[in-house]
Formats: sequence, structure tokens, C-alpha cells
Amino acid sequence: MKQEIISYLSTIKKEMHELAKFLYDNPEESFKELKAQDYISELLSAKGFKVTKNYMDISTAFHAQFGEGHPKICFICEYDADKNGGHIYGNNLATTISVASALSLAKVITKLSGSVVVIGTPGELKGGSKVVLQKQGAFKDIDAILISKPHINNIVISLSESPLAEIKVNETLSRLFSHNLKECGIIDIETAKRVCTGSNLLSIIDTVPCINSYISILKDKNIIYPSPEFAKETLSDYAQDIALKIAQSLAFTGVDLLEKKDLLIEAKSELKAL
Repeated sequence: MKQEIISYLSTIKKEMHELAKFLYDNPEESFKELKAQDYISELLSAKGFKVTKNYMDISTAFHAQFGEGHPKICFICEYDADKNGGHIYGNNLATTISVASALSLAKVITKLSGSVVVIGTPGELKGGSKVVLQKQGAFKDIDAILISKPHINNIVISLSESPLAEIKVNETLSRLFSHNLKECGIIDIETAKRVCTGSNLLSIIDTVPCINSYISILKDKNIIYPSPEFAKETLSDYAQDIALKIAQSLAFTGVDLLEKKDLLIEAKSELKAL
């Protein structure tokens, strides 16, 4: 089954690069991401996902689902850009990773049981919409959330969103993801490091098992984050290859959770101890 994911990812490589490029070429401010929402929604719909736009009455949010029932494995898209600098935070590539992960997991979901969910959360650079979405019940029936975003660090598995936040790492999911990263050829992994970004998962990690990871997409370690130079790097062949490896690892983790539901029980039991 994991070999099917590898093969499928190779067939959508061009589409994923086009997605990252479209978002890069059409940067939109927080809560004004209409082009991004349309592009991502149409792509997912064409692949068989049932898509709802204007999700929870947030005009540029969306919900997409492939499959039925539980477990529900969720990938989150963040697609706003800096008003002046464009995609200096790499949200164009973060979205690409989530979409590639979701599509490849959906390719094998019929052989398992459950659903693949993609939720578009606009406005991340201005505090995000996750808190509002959570309060309206968007994540109440989600079994796990898997996210990875571009950065300048080596692979970092963490749930800390700011230098002052308490680190809360789901050890079960981190263990699975670390194993799958290594299986995909990514060895240099760190855990539980504070990384200051615009994402706000802290509002939901007490109720849903999450992986939030940050990946280095750079060959040139002199490039800083955030910056226009970093934004350009999201379109490099090196960054695109890394992104697909991360998507593969996330999809593998989704397969693990769908195949061995005791792992989800273990991950959820950790929430009570946080």
C-alpha cells in the first residue's frame, strides 16, 4: 500500500509544483485568499473530494473530504501571504505538502476504512481562523491532524507555536512520523524545539492528536526566514523534492493510523495527560 503512495506521488509531481507556483505568483493577504481557495478547491474536487467553500461562514475557508466515516485524518492548508513580501513564510509550499499528502492517502483509503479531510484555514499571518473554526466544531470529529511546513531548520517535530508556549508533543504520532521520515530517506530529525511561526494549533492540540513539523527546504543555509529569498526557494527543485518526501511520510503516517487503530487510541490517551 505504501508503494502505491510512492508511485502516485510521482504522477502528481508536476501538479504539485504548479500549485506551489500559482500561490507564489498570486499572493493574497489574510482573509482575502479567494484565488487560493478556488485553485485548491477545484484541484481537490477534480480528484474526487467533496468540497465545501465558505466553510463555517468564513469566506475563504474550505472543507474537503474523501471517503466516509472514521478514522478521519486531517491535513490543514494555510495559504495567506505577507502584504508586501508575498510568500516569505512559505505557505505556498506548506499547502502543497498538505494537498499532496491528502491526495496520496486518498488514493489508498478505499482499501482501508475512514476518511481523508482537508481544511483550509485562512488568515494565519493575522492570528488565523483555527480558533474560530474550533469553537464552531470544525475539529470535533477529527481523529488526527498532520501538518508540515517549510522552514530553515532541519526536520523539527514540535507543537510549540511561539517562544513562550509550553511544548506539547504527541509522542505516539511523533514516533510514527519519525519512523516514516527515515523510511523516506530523511534522517536528520530533531524534536521538541520551539519554532516561532504564524500557525496557531495551540487552540486545538488539547482535543485532537496533532503533528506539527517544520522542514528545511534550503541548500543555502545563509538564507534567512522569512524573506523574499526564502519564498523563491519554495519553487526550487530541491524544495519540491523535499516537499514530496515529507508528503509521503505524512501519508505513510496516515496509513499507520488507519491500519492500526490502537495507535489512535494511544495517541488520544496522551491528550488526557497533557
